[in-house]
Amino acid sequence: MPDPPTALTTQISGKNVFISWVAPATGGAPIYLYIITIRNKEGMFITDSVYCAVATTYCLVPITTLIAAPYNLYWGDAVFATVAARNARGTSAVSL
Repeated sequence: MPDPPTALTTQISGKNVFISWVAPATGGAPIYLYIITIRNKEGMFITDSVYCAVATTYCLVPITTLIAAPYNLYWGDAVFATVAARNARGTSAVSL
């Protein structure tokens, strides 16, 4: 199983939220997916929100996605996210 990704950051980049992280140790199998979860207005993390390609250690999430259901964030709200890595041995714990 991979280690959790580290150094997660979020920042506004034009009409997107740029979410980036440092790739973790793989635990002996290549990582094939990163799973991003984003906290909605009620404080709950949506677990099936965004999937990112393995070739990157970042995702661009359109702000239009975050102001719509199920997130319902307002322009200017802070964006809180976590990221987990998945490989053939399992899914890591989420970043903190």
